[in-house]
Amino acid sequence: MAEMQVNKQSVRELLASGKSFLVPEYQRPYSWKQEQCETLWEDIMNFFKNTQENQDSSDDDEYFLGSVVSFIDENNKNTLEIIDGQQRITTLSLLFRALYEKANGQEYKKDETKGYIKAFGKCLWKYDEGSENLEFKKPHLTSRVVLDSDNEILQQILSENIGDIKQSKSLYARNFIFFCERVDEFISSSFDMWGEFCKTILNKLVILPIECNNQENAMRIFTTLNDRGMPLSDSDIIKGRIYASIQDKNEKEAFASKWKELESKLVIEDTGEKYFVMDFLFVQYMHITRARNLDSSNEVGLRRFYTTGKYKNVLKDSQKVMQEIEELQELWLSIDKFENERLNLQATQMFDTLYFYPSDYWKTLVSVYYFYCKDKGLDFFSEKNILPFLRHYVATLFVQYVQTPSRNNIRILIFNAYVSLYKNGLLDFGVDLQKYLSDETFENLFFERQKIFTAFVTLHLYVKYPDQEIIDGEIEHIFPQKWQNTNYNGWNKADAKKYLEQIGNKMWLEKKINIQAGNGYFGKKKEKYKKSGFLEARALAEYPKDDWTKEDIEKRNEEIYITLKAFFEENV
Repeated sequence: MAEMQVNKQSVRELLASGKSFLVPEYQRPYSWKQEQCETLWEDIMNFFKNTQENQDSSDDDEYFLGSVVSFIDENNKNTLEIIDGQQRITTLSLLFRALYEKANGQEYKKDETKGYIKAFGKCLWKYDEGSENLEFKKPHLTSRVVLDSDNEILQQILSENIGDIKQSKSLYARNFIFFCERVDEFISSSFDMWGEFCKTILNKLVILPIECNNQENAMRIFTTLNDRGMPLSDSDIIKGRIYASIQDKNEKEAFASKWKELESKLVIEDTGEKYFVMDFLFVQYMHITRARNLDSSNEVGLRRFYTTGKYKNVLKDSQKVMQEIEELQELWLSIDKFENERLNLQATQMFDTLYFYPSDYWKTLVSVYYFYCKDKGLDFFSEKNILPFLRHYVATLFVQYVQTPSRNNIRILIFNAYVSLYKNGLLDFGVDLQKYLSDETFENLFFERQKIFTAFVTLHLYVKYPDQEIIDGEIEHIFPQKWQNTNYNGWNKADAKKYLEQIGNKMWLEKKINIQAGNGYFGKKKEKYKKSGFLEARALAEYPKDDWTKEDIEKRNEEIYITLKAFFEENV
């Protein structure tokens, strides 16, 4: 078939087409609450009233409900997997189930509306043309969402006999009951309009189904159309793949529970934000897998890596995958929070420095090195392993960035290193960094790379003061950012602009003290520096001069460069 088919249809035509709709494992749970259902109901009622009251209305009047993006299930050509629109399709199914329930009830059943009973039923269940019977055990809508514990309630509602669901807290149950109540209210007040209402619901509510030939096209079209919704993450797709590969029901439940537990650990309690997302863990695991297979080829997208090509079966060993994903999570949460007691101060200082590197890509090799140590029976956290690794890594990344600040070059170095690690136990980045350091242009390039200055200032602090504890702070401009020509001897505005962002004018300081120091004169700032927990700030508080001049910045520029170059030469 073509890449996609688009054909505006009534909801009746869509739901009663004979095709099944599958909400796949990787989708998020059903989330519409009564507020959204009430809005939908009121919009439909307003549309219905307008068509009845307006003499100018015609058969062409329609109420548009939006689009549904789906693709044909590879295992069943008569099933559409829903990429976008599951909330809408599910809610409409609940509405039609409520309408069927009421139309089929003895209280409201009458000869002139009995045809609508079957019409609503065909929107919910398969229909046998021969016997002219609805097949209640074959609902059109099925949900396999991994983390939705209420799927059984949905199945119960979409069965012939619903039973008692009034006590259920499920959104499916609550929304179904809401629609039943609204239908009752309508019929009680407008029984003579019941037939027209059913006709409007079936024929005048329209939707735009976009049917694609594969998942990739469906995802791309959804992303193009929907800039307000939340597109499925790669980890959502991966979650579904793993879940679908597990055959045992108890194991499926255990997996869903474990996934939910892992996601909950990522949430920062105070803010509700996340330390990192699940995608991050699977990116790390992708590179661990590549390293174990000595693969330094070009990187592919996360979803493609786990679903096509030579690594598509990696997820089948779900127990191993989830165990190692959990280990990765524990590793990075402990590093992110600086709460790992097994990391000594110097190792923690190196991690703190890396967090200010201009790219997060550095984390990849740390993850690989952790699992390399695990695979080889080594202790990752041992000082003899972790500290030389981190110092070598920091020096390499920083020298490479000075020479060529390209993300692609950094990636190549990391790929070389992790393949070398698994191949011969050596951390070989495949580049002659000593040659870079001896190049006469290195010093000039060093002072041009302003994006890495915060990382340089951080590394300089820890190299110069190895006993410096890890504390929160921000970059202080020793010569202040706000120009005040009445206060500074020997400065003019042009010089101030030239020297302000030079590395020699920057150091770490606690935010509170930085605010207190403000844009004051250096002599006054020194009094605030005395209270700092940053050893460099306290040392600067003892500076014999009360002026901070261009010469002082140039002198500190040189001191930082010499200190860091010596570190680089020792560790690359």
